[in-house]
Amino acid sequence: MKARQERGAAPAARERLAAALAGEWVGEERLAASQWAAAGAAQGAWRIAPVANGAALALDYRETRDGAEALAAHGVLAVDADGELIRMWWFDSFGFPPLQPAVGRFDGAALTLERSSPRGVNRTTLTRAGDRLTQRVELRAPAADGFATLVEGEYRRV
Repeated sequence: MKARQERGAAPAARERLAAALAGEWVGEERLAASQWAAAGAAQGAWRIAPVANGAALALDYRETRDGAEALAAHGVLAVDADGELIRMWWFDSFGFPPLQPAVGRFDGAALTLERSSPRGVNRTTLTRAGDRLTQRVELRAPAADGFATLVEGEYRRV
């Protein structure tokens, strides 16, 4: 069976997404105190790879604190058919299945995604610079006026 030929912006957007994020990344994280974790340092590891013949990216993530796994997660990133928006479905060991995907786009080298849930608005930004990847996770709680940083991570390609 032949693969179907795609047109439009989506194939180029998927290639850009894979070029920006695919790989294995390890690094240090700084966590702010939250209802899910105490403040402190952690180690993070990402494995990000194309799946479904490049139609999406699978994200496998592990956070380790004091030598023990503190968080495990699996995500899927996919580009809308028009190539404009990127959607992320995120499942983690905290146990809150996504009611809807996070939605976002690139602004230069930074991919920013936002998702609303009963716990507030989560904003995740991933930025690639050479063999470095940074992550910033922010939360605007339901009663809060602005975003508070939960996690800042700096990773290197391995």
